[in-house]
Amino acid sequence: DCPLDDGADEPHTSACSGAAVGGWAGVEGNSEAGPTFQCPQQKALVLPRSRINDGICDCCDGTDEQAGVCQDICDVVLAEERAIEAKKEQDFLIGSEKRLEELQAFRSLKEETVKDIEAVTLKFDNKNRELDDINRQIADKRLAYVD
Repeated sequence: DCPLDDGADEPHTSACSGAAVGGWAGVEGNSEAGPTFQCPQQKALVLPRSRINDGICDCCDGTDEQAGVCQDICDVVLAEERAIEAKKEQDFLIGSEKRLEELQAFRSLKEETVKDIEAVTLKFDNKNRELDDINRQIADKRLAYVD
C-alpha cells in the first residue's frame, strides 16, 4: 500500500511512483525533489519522477535506476545525438545559404521591376502630355472654326 509505506514492497516497479505520502520507491530525499528528473549527461532528457527506479534505463548513464542496473551507453547515445545535431546544423546552413541566394534573386528582380515600372510610367506621362497637346490643338481649331 503505497501511501502508507515507502514502496519497499513494490521493488523494481513503478507501482508506487508519485505516491503522495511516501514518495517514489527507492528515491532518497524525494520529498524535496521536483516532479521531474534531468539526466545529467542528456540535458534535453527530463523524466517524470515516476520513471525513476522503474527498471527501465532511460538515461544513457543509468542514473535514473539503482547503481549496477544499467550499462553506461552514453558514448554511443551521445555520439548519435551529436551526429543528429551536426546534420541539423548542416541542413540549417544549407537552408540559410539558399535563403540568402533567393533573397538576392528577389532583390535583383525587384530592382528590374521597379526600373520597368519607372520606364512605363515615364512613357505614360509622355503620352498624357501628347494627349493634352492634341486636346489643346483640337480646342484651338474649334475656336478658330467658330470665329
